[in-house]
Amino acid sequence: MSVIVSAGCSDWVPAGLLAQLCSLPLDVEIVLAHARKRALQTPPGWPPERSLRQCAAEPELAAQMNAGARIAGGEWLWFLPADTRLTASAVAAAYRLIGRREPVLGWFDLQYIGSHSPMLPLLASAANLWARLTRRPPLPQGYCLPAAQFEALGAFPEQPFTALHKSFIRAARATGLAVRRTGGVLQTSAVPLRPWLGAKTRLTAPVRSAARRSDDPPLQ
Repeated sequence: MSVIVSAGCSDWVPAGLLAQLCSLPLDVEIVLAHARKRALQTPPGWPPERSLRQCAAEPELAAQMNAGARIAGGEWLWFLPADTRLTASAVAAAYRLIGRREPVLGWFDLQYIGSHSPMLPLLASAANLWARLTRRPPLPQGYCLPAAQFEALGAFPEQPFTALHKSFIRAARATGLAVRRTGGVLQTSAVPLRPWLGAKTRLTAPVRSAARRSDDPPLQ
């Protein structure tokens, strides 16, 4: 499996996520797609036996995911935007998905982190419930599918974020690729939800920027 991390902006790398990925077996390839023109330093404490493949791309999410997929060597691709944090259930679900060897696009439930607002669990529950009812992932966060199927789909459409999400799922279903909930949970930043966290009269579906920042400091 190749884990493709889209780093977003050019002045930081997702040290928190990379630290988690470090604990995965060495046969899991880690690919970092970022907006800098030169390779970035690995986080402090990065084990020398763990390789980190890097590539440069525009800061847009689709462009970085596509660039990472082009250099990935795994039979399966797991796309994780930089603000993602893994949970034990997500890792176990990814391995179960791969172990079945089925042509399927797996997606994950989301849990928002980074804010103490009491609305976060409600927003996450609403997004996850809507995803189950519509049988469509809440966001393009954590897509996991065979590399052969990704190539057959022609990569992610490099267009605005919400259009990318809908277009890719529509294309997957049109080719007969199953879109399946894995049952695992990924954590994601609540920073894009700040305009909605104080709302008292209505809930609005979050729209996320393709190039987002994290609380992780930049690597110098």
